[in-house]
Amino acid sequence: MFSVFERRVRLALAAAKQRILLPGKMWSERPTGKMLLDLVGRIAVCRTPSGPWRLCSPPNMTGRAEEVVRLAGFNFEAIYTGVTTTSSP
Repeated sequence: MFSVFERRVRLALAAAKQRILLPGKMWSERPTGKMLLDLVGRIAVCRTPSGPWRLCSPPNMTGRAEEVVRLAGFNFEAIYTGVTTTSSP
């Protein structure tokens, strides 16, 4: 899956003739999977109480991370609501 993620982003960047700013303030048309994961590492897949699985992000998610998710072909919805815990008696 790692290489699929990298390839999808690279193909989308090539099609759009654009580059992405990576950690270390480097611009690239061919980012590595490791570099991309550094950008999106805080995104999680979660299930909302009302139904489907979705991509969730913390409130301080960067625009670059959202761009990487979009370039990889995923719809992104910031639906972060925090972690709730229930206690058992």
